[in-house]
Amino acid sequence: ALPGVRSASYAVGAPLTIRSGMRSGARIAVAGIDTSFQAMYANNFVGPGYFETMGIGLVKGRGFRRDDRRGAPTAIVINEEFARRYFPNASPVGRRLRYAGANNQPWFTIVGVSEGEPAGGMEEEPKPMVYFSMDQFSWSLFHLIVKSRMDLDTTVSAVRFNLACGATCWRIIPVTGC
Repeated sequence: ALPGVRSASYAVGAPLTIRSGMRSGARIAVAGIDTSFQAMYANNFVGPGYFETMGIGLVKGRGFRRDDRRGAPTAIVINEEFARRYFPNASPVGRRLRYAGANNQPWFTIVGVSEGEPAGGMEEEPKPMVYFSMDQFSWSLFHLIVKSRMDLDTTVSAVRFNLACGATCWRIIPVTGC
């Protein structure tokens, strides 16, 4: 742990980046229900601590943990808007989803429901969102997200120094924020 760093995580998409709020649409099957539905949603692949680091509250269930990794049961977190649209009369935590017709694909268990996050721009209303555990998939490009009590220059220097100890191919782009 770095002194002054309150939390850190990683994600394929970070707010206000080109990958932020990438839209998807899929026919979704729910375990135990005979019919499927067409869902439109944004998605992101995130690491443990993402919701805390980004200041996104969890309203039900939990966020991702270190044991939500490859080989473990596949976990997803949905946001309140996804829950409102697609599970209006039921608690979604514990429900299992998968792409309809993909019978050879794993079920994704909803482990949590988060508050909304603007999926594309600060002025946008939250859209239905599905978060996948990044540790259950292979990604070589991602954003490191750090929430720090230190000023930006000090934080970037400390992160850069600590990353340099483990890899020579990191590119750090400082972004100011809250």
